[in-house]
Amino acid sequence: MFSIKPDKGKIVKELIIDGHNYGRVLKFTIENIREEHTIEVYFEEKPKPTPTPSPSPDPEPTTCPERMKSRKAAEALWKT
Repeated sequence: MFSIKPDKGKIVKELIIDGHNYGRVLKFTIENIREEHTIEVYFEEKPKPTPTPSPSPDPEPTTCPERMKSRKAAEALWKT
């Protein structure tokens, strides 16, 4: 069995044995070895985790001066 252990911060990009690409594998077994084989392993940087966005707080309600004037006028009418 052939085991592959990348350095810290790296991952296996691809494993190629005798010209056949096996992709991102960490272990591979060649049985009944009777001839030479070529083993190539390519590594790449381990991707950084994407930060999870935190929810934005709800915006504080704002009051529009024009709206306040019409509200005060409506309240004045209501009271009379």
